[in-house]
Amino acid sequence: MPSYTPLDAAHALFEALARKNWSAAAALVDPESLGEWRELQVALLADEAEDLSRPEPPGATMRQVLVDTEIVGARLRAYGGTVLPNLGFNLTLSELAALPYSDLLARYLELIARFREVSAERPVPHVIGAVLENDSTAHVLYRWEGLAWPQTPREVSVLSLRKGSTGWRYLVDKYPHGPTLADLARGI
Repeated sequence: MPSYTPLDAAHALFEALARKNWSAAAALVDPESLGEWRELQVALLADEAEDLSRPEPPGATMRQVLVDTEIVGARLRAYGGTVLPNLGFNLTLSELAALPYSDLLARYLELIARFREVSAERPVPHVIGAVLENDSTAHVLYRWEGLAWPQTPREVSVLSLRKGSTGWRYLVDKYPHGPTLADLARGI
């Protein structure tokens, strides 16, 4: 795939999502951004597992999720056997944290697909074009023409990409615009 342009990479991603080929979509992500995303998701899941261990949940609260490696590691050891509800796969926190990074992302993409409704006649967004920021960074502009989450139809969105040794790869947002895995575990 090194000969792909940013537009080719974006089209490949959108086609994989339209075919519900979550593994193929996850394989197109930039490894560095995937690592950052995974680190935050595991910290959020470990925090959720700790919260679930309390005898009576406190209800809706605002809490700061600690992402310090030692704290997350301690939570994984303490609550690693917890199966998080509503995720739809019977894996413990430890098993989720041990998944290859792209497998965890593929499962996430599958879970959030239920929030995305697209027109049957246009299951992929309209790709408008690419803007090259420099030799290794590009941004692809696209617009959903059917119903889509999180954007309303006709809004332009940006897919950022980075060029590495394996070609152009999209950057997964460390802080997603939609629900996190922990949100999904809570049933949001």
